[in-house]
Amino acid sequence: MKTVVTTLSLGANYTKDYTLRMAEDILKLSDMDFYITTDCPEIIHNVYPDNSRIHVNVFDRKQYKVRLFVGPNEYTSDFNFNIRYLCLEPVMNLKDTVVIFTDCDNSFDWYDKTELDNYINHNYVEQGFDFFGPRTDYRWGGFLNDYHTHNNKTHGLFWHKIYNYDLTESLGYVDEWNDAPLPAEYLLIFVNGKTKKLKKMFEQWKWFHDYLANKDYTEGTWAEGFEIGVSSHVAGFKPLDIGWNHGLWSRMFEANGYKTGKRAGVFHGTDFD
Repeated sequence: MKTVVTTLSLGANYTKDYTLRMAEDILKLSDMDFYITTDCPEIIHNVYPDNSRIHVNVFDRKQYKVRLFVGPNEYTSDFNFNIRYLCLEPVMNLKDTVVIFTDCDNSFDWYDKTELDNYINHNYVEQGFDFFGPRTDYRWGGFLNDYHTHNNKTHGLFWHKIYNYDLTESLGYVDEWNDAPLPAEYLLIFVNGKTKKLKKMFEQWKWFHDYLANKDYTEGTWAEGFEIGVSSHVAGFKPLDIGWNHGLWSRMFEANGYKTGKRAGVFHGTDFD
């Protein structure tokens, strides 16, 4: 199977300062293709006008709410992290492909093709797992149990999802989601085999995106591991927690990105402006 990387890169600052560095890493350190969903395609094309391994998916800001109001008084707004579902669109129909989904400000000097292939093949081909990420062993049902134990409207990382999507006790908090993983969205890996799981995941995450985009206000879209996890569960992915201390992955999860960590440089921009 081939392996590709997909990311979202909005704004000139992020695209210039981080995404171009990731592209350079990927091209130098791997044989992977890089799929970039961005509103600044000219920045990518100026540096890589004819590179067959760089694929640009153009994001039109006029078609999406990049920021959503937070709270009934609309006292502030928050970046709409659900827009990241668009990163799956250009790769969701690639068959027999390992898809690495990550932030544009992450580093790729951790990449080791042999280790990655061995890890994926052992766990996917031999054991049937096809979704790998940190914290996938934490499930929505477990969060709800903890949430109700504390009886606190704002308890835990995912409390706002209950209010965002109007999940209530009368709906059983959507019981069929109880076994959905709640991954850390820093870096996730999907094996898109001969089925259409990634496309189905894309469609479910789009549903979450559209639901919030059509509400008057939200409680924030951060911790999109909920939407990712539930969407992967609905699509039928079988998750495996890759662990923060794994020999390969720990090199990725340490403070090692372009924005923060040992590979960070001087940054003069603003988040998603």
